[in-house]
Amino acid sequence: MCRLACFLGMPIQLADLVTKPKRSILTQSYDARERQPHTVEHLTKPNLNGDGFGVGWYSSNSDDKTPCVFTSILPAWNNTNLSRLAEKVESPLVFAHVRAAYPGMPVSEQNCHPFVCGKYMFMHNGNIGDFLKVRRSLLSALREDIYNTCQSFHSDSAVCFAVFLNQLDDLETEYSPTELSRKMNQCMRVILESSKEAGCKESSLLNFVVSDGRTVVATKFSDSGCSASLYMSSGTDYQPFNADSEEDFHVIRSSYRTRIAMVASEPITACPSAWTKVPENTMIIMSREKEGDVNVAFSPIQVEGGLCAKVPLLKVQSYKVLESVEAGQGLKASTSGEVPLTREFIGRVRREPDNIMTGHSGGVLSLTMDGDVMYSGGVDGKIGVWDMDAFSGRLREMVDVQPCGPVMSVATAGGHLLALVGNLVVFYDKNSLELEQDRTVRLPNCGPLMALGAGGAVVAFGGQDCVLRAVERDGAEERCKIASQAHNSFITSMIMLGGLVCTGGADTMVKVWDAETMEMRSSFRGHKGPIASLAKSPDGGRVFSGSRDNTIRVWDMEEMCCRHTISGHSNDVIALEFLKAGEDKEFLCSISLDRTCRFWDVHYTCIQLFSLGMEPTASVLGESTLYIGNESGQIAEWSLDFVEESPGDTSTPHSPRLSSLDSFNRHFSMFSAAAPEKGRDSEMVQTLKDFIAIPSISGNVENEEDCFCAAKFTSRLLEKCGAVTKMIKPEGKNPVVLARFEADPDAPTITFYGHYDVQPANEPTWKYNPFEVTTVDGFFYGRGTTDNKGPILAFVYAVRELIDKCGGIGRLPMNIALLIEGEEENGSGGFKETLCANPHWFKNTELIVISNTLWIGKDRPCITYGMRGMITLSVEAYGPE
Repeated sequence: MCRLACFLGMPIQLADLVTKPKRSILTQSYDARERQPHTVEHLTKPNLNGDGFGVGWYSSNSDDKTPCVFTSILPAWNNTNLSRLAEKVESPLVFAHVRAAYPGMPVSEQNCHPFVCGKYMFMHNGNIGDFLKVRRSLLSALREDIYNTCQSFHSDSAVCFAVFLNQLDDLETEYSPTELSRKMNQCMRVILESSKEAGCKESSLLNFVVSDGRTVVATKFSDSGCSASLYMSSGTDYQPFNADSEEDFHVIRSSYRTRIAMVASEPITACPSAWTKVPENTMIIMSREKEGDVNVAFSPIQVEGGLCAKVPLLKVQSYKVLESVEAGQGLKASTSGEVPLTREFIGRVRREPDNIMTGHSGGVLSLTMDGDVMYSGGVDGKIGVWDMDAFSGRLREMVDVQPCGPVMSVATAGGHLLALVGNLVVFYDKNSLELEQDRTVRLPNCGPLMALGAGGAVVAFGGQDCVLRAVERDGAEERCKIASQAHNSFITSMIMLGGLVCTGGADTMVKVWDAETMEMRSSFRGHKGPIASLAKSPDGGRVFSGSRDNTIRVWDMEEMCCRHTISGHSNDVIALEFLKAGEDKEFLCSISLDRTCRFWDVHYTCIQLFSLGMEPTASVLGESTLYIGNESGQIAEWSLDFVEESPGDTSTPHSPRLSSLDSFNRHFSMFSAAAPEKGRDSEMVQTLKDFIAIPSISGNVENEEDCFCAAKFTSRLLEKCGAVTKMIKPEGKNPVVLARFEADPDAPTITFYGHYDVQPANEPTWKYNPFEVTTVDGFFYGRGTTDNKGPILAFVYAVRELIDKCGGIGRLPMNIALLIEGEEENGSGGFKETLCANPHWFKNTELIVISNTLWIGKDRPCITYGMRGMITLSVEAYGPE
């Protein structure tokens, strides 16, 4: 069986992949080690791969789009020209292949991989089962131009390449990584459908690798469930290690960023912790991002009845980073050391730390605090133990981690100190710093672990293989719980939320998992780049995510939606810390590769900025100090004296906020569905007062949090009435609240429209505080009492009364749906998109109620029964005798 390898990243010599490593492709041509059981006997024998070879590469010159290929039918180990070329040619994208021809298949240069057509390069390890039976039907389906480019009709691999090219509209079109992966999916489906129609009995092994010079798509697939071997590796660097050792090249992983990625039939380097065994029937998509970084995504290949399903592959949103950079639409990184000041910044700049601590000989990858002790993990394979109760930090001890390797993350749990090293979770006794060998978790074939979370009795971790795992802190490895394919790319960050695990991935997603069952509770979309950092508020009600798209998002863990997007950094947000000082002061701290640290107040305005001078790599918050590690192995100590000088929440007494969960609970604990009529009236008045007190002014950026609070207030009120609710936050707009009281899915529906946002209250004619309900002569005065919070509550309480009279929601004569938006006073942005995306909420609507029109006078009630056209209906009004 053939062997193949592909490299994508910074330019390397071909020899670094093809000849120099001890397990290079050249070595695998005569010493291939992995063989899979197969229905074709030839594929299971440990034969040589000596029927030719090929190397292909793309130029570092971006103007040169087409690859160059060198092939020969000589064995790779016996071709001096290969060794000479490999020492002189450099490329950022390299294909290498050694061939073992099937019995009866010609040995010729036309059949040597990789194959090339225009800007596309292709290679294959495996076979099409009963190829001669299906060859004619595959060739006859090709377009004329593709048929004429087919390099060989004798090779199933060459025909596979032609089938792939046939899926392209033309050979010059630029395809996104997502689109290119779909073309590969279509190619595989065509091959399998043709095999099925031809009655082929032999199984097909379709390990394909294709590239257009920007993106690499690799597959591991078999219709029998036993694919040819395929591994992948990624890291921040790929370099020589020690010429005298078995592994003279190694893949280095020294941060969450990925600068190089490889796929290979067998690991090229001997270190097992660097390589992930690709799962069965999986597609890997590798693409370039900003600053030369590489994005890697895993996508399951759906199979239906032995065929690749037509369902689209999962779209990885981080590809938008690549596409927007190429289009010149921003996401420009800054690492110049200059402080980028933006309109959000109103504070001061500080440029010098209070103290610098040294101890590591390489970059600091992770920091954690446990009381008066700080632990640091470094690229040098050491854990630093620091006493922080002194005037400034003092290094107590440097612990050599065994086996040696970069310490990607450190954490403490109970009496244990934990560290991620390669594919190991290493446990130390926190007091004696003795290695607890029997607790070490070993994960062969998973690749390097990158994220660690410890809380309660659970330790969770994940990394390159996209699998989330959790073990009990005092348990054994056998009790490991797994969430397979937790993300479609690497798990890069993790925090614990009580009994939940929150993970961030390079697939741009933030997900929440039950730590006990490993079931996903929720997933958050919105970022346009990989997640680099996570943090939480002390009560766990908010989660903050920092991304490679330079933004921070605030996620509400009760409503499970985005509350706010914070912009200001000009590069990756690699670390987040949450600081709470006293009852009324809280700050979010963000550290970025733009070499700044920013502090944001409760309104997410930047009030303090530290200019770091060097590229940060890790951070941790002390009692009144922030510690930031950098790429040089230093830990900078920054005092947070500005916290005492900063004002607390600036909300005025006349604008009380109900944003905390406690405030909501206090209000709704008084809410009773079976309240007496008079009690319900007073309850409604109190609810109106609380609703009006939220200054949900949609036209003011400063009131964005208040608008979210008003949406949450509305959602909770409707839930208490028995409705099913959903809160949707369109990008850059205030949330829309959907609710439905469903009696019978087939019954007619009445849909109510309203809006919780209000106009500013700047008119000089206000006699009373506009955000405090005042009652005068039986009239309520306050911003929103008429437009439109009062009418919303009137309708909601009318629905409650109707439910009581009918004897429950299930006995209502109709379904009732509500749509309450938060942008009506500001152009209704996001309203149409929400309505179109959720039509099922308004199924069978026959009447729309809008209580947002004009009163004729103070003493004459008015019902507006039509907004346009003509309507005929009967209205029966009833109330107190």
